[in-house]
Amino acid sequence: MAYNIDFDIAAVIINLVVLICLYTMKDMKKLDNKVFSILIICNFMCSLFDLQSAWGISYPFEVVTEHTVLYTYLYMLFHVLAGSAIYVYVTMVSGKFYVYKKLHYVIMLAPQTVAELLVITNPFHHLVFWFDSKGYHRGPGLAVLYISIGFYLIAFLVHLLKNHASIKKKRIIMLFSVIIMNIAAIIVQFLHPELLFELFVQAVVYIAVLLSIEDEGCLYNKDFDAYNKEAFVSDMRTWLYSGNRFSLIIIKILNLPSYQTLLGDGQINNLLKSVISWINKTSKNITIYLVNNTSIVIQIDSRHIDKTHELSRAIYERLKKEFICNDACVTFESQIYEIFLPDDIDNLEDVMTVLNQQCDSNERTKLYSGTDLLEVKEVIAIDKAIQRALKADEFDVYYQPVIDLRTKKVVSVEALVRLFDKKLGHLDPERFIPIAEKNGTIAKIGEMVFDKVCKFISENNLLVYGIHTVEVNLSAVQCMQKDLVENYIKCMKKYNVSASMITLEITEKAFINDYRILKNIITKLRAIGFNMVLDNYSASCINLNAMLEFDFKHIKTEKRLMENYTSDKAAEIFVDQIAYYLHEAGKEVTIEGVETKKQIEILLKKNFEYLQGFYFSVPLDAFGIMAYLRDYTWKDYEIKDDE
Repeated sequence: MAYNIDFDIAAVIINLVVLICLYTMKDMKKLDNKVFSILIICNFMCSLFDLQSAWGISYPFEVVTEHTVLYTYLYMLFHVLAGSAIYVYVTMVSGKFYVYKKLHYVIMLAPQTVAELLVITNPFHHLVFWFDSKGYHRGPGLAVLYISIGFYLIAFLVHLLKNHASIKKKRIIMLFSVIIMNIAAIIVQFLHPELLFELFVQAVVYIAVLLSIEDEGCLYNKDFDAYNKEAFVSDMRTWLYSGNRFSLIIIKILNLPSYQTLLGDGQINNLLKSVISWINKTSKNITIYLVNNTSIVIQIDSRHIDKTHELSRAIYERLKKEFICNDACVTFESQIYEIFLPDDIDNLEDVMTVLNQQCDSNERTKLYSGTDLLEVKEVIAIDKAIQRALKADEFDVYYQPVIDLRTKKVVSVEALVRLFDKKLGHLDPERFIPIAEKNGTIAKIGEMVFDKVCKFISENNLLVYGIHTVEVNLSAVQCMQKDLVENYIKCMKKYNVSASMITLEITEKAFINDYRILKNIITKLRAIGFNMVLDNYSASCINLNAMLEFDFKHIKTEKRLMENYTSDKAAEIFVDQIAYYLHEAGKEVTIEGVETKKQIEILLKKNFEYLQGFYFSVPLDAFGIMAYLRDYTWKDYEIKDDE
């Protein structure tokens, strides 16, 4: 039979081009990339040997040469190998490769082993093929080779259908295309063996795979020699869905933004490069992701998972030391999380929570592993409680009275958010508010609180009780919302509430952001009629700048200033001096955190306008605060003993 070798020539050229592309892509470091390269090599070798064999068979000089026989053997050996390689590749893409036990692969490799042995022993039995004076002949054993290849194509398809949840949609489409095109090519070549069509089609399909699945240029940052956040999320989804056991080392460099201001972006990038370069040199069997400008994640698969603690400990010890950046000595404040999946965390959402949150620690560099992860799990649990409460509208608003010392009357109440979770019970606002601020849900919580405050005002005639305003906290995240003012206006119209009945309390955190944006928001809010208060004042530089820049008329001191007010003379002088300078600047002052009778006795002698704290009342729900206002008299507080 005379074979048409044009398709084989084209296949050789295409495979060669793909191989060159593969080995010039420095971002192809993962094991599935290497398995794909084996597929291309197999296809290239098959095409090359099939071309030479077909040439020798089609154009014999007098007798078939030994080289033609050898090329035929090599073609068949590589062709059978390609079948199992394509199955292994799909297990890599789905993340199941490390999940399967050795026995699984022993069973799955059995058809290939039988086929390879049949080819190797063919000189003794000629069941696969033979040559004689009439040329090349196919034997009945050749069917075993096709059955082997067909087995792996079917296994590929079954695996794809069974594990589609762990594979991206575009990858699913491409992998289905691979299988369909391969089957079609085999059928065409079976019907027209002289065309040598199969390897050409496979080569073309692999180009598509290279461009769609294996081209990770957009997922890999060559400058830092690390994958990006998109790659991390995609890989985590695959590994978690597939039931893999692996580990993560999450490194958060907390003070990097501070250095960025001092050193600039260029030097900060060099610092990150030096950290990642050191990690790469320390361990080779890892995948590194630069998830954001301050977080590096290291993924370790099940083969090397026992090395996790050794590596995390080495990173911990290194980050305690200085890094040199252009002759500048840099000392990092960092938190390192050693997490085993799915033992410690079993879903992507919780992994992202760890990335977006940070635990409170007095240590400059802290390694969280083992029992230390209980704190991390608590953060995750609270984050979930926040999400549940937002979905079910379970945040409550309580109110705490503010006393005017000049009239001894309650003149306002502060709205304070409270959360009771069915799983975790009562959650301290000082615990869940920082978490909500970091995960961005504080804006939604703020909207919910504002809505309930407007409803509370509309349902109660507060002016009858001397309440002229309800104080509502305005978070830094809310200040960055472009539709904040419009949402407030809609809510007030809904309940027919005037802005003059609401005082917005804004803390120093808001002033860390862009002053221009904040000034624009505050100007708009004041124009509507809102009262504005600077909250948590503690004489910091940020607070001083905010007071001067935004001309706040009313200042509320930080609660912690009162903790040592009666026991430490220096603390008393400090508070008094803050109040003195604020009064000199024409500001009214509310002292927060008043809890004892002794504090009251001292504060009554001072020139303060307002007091607020547990001594007068704990925060009360809407029903409780209205009852409090009805029964309130000042004399109760003159005789009240410390608890």
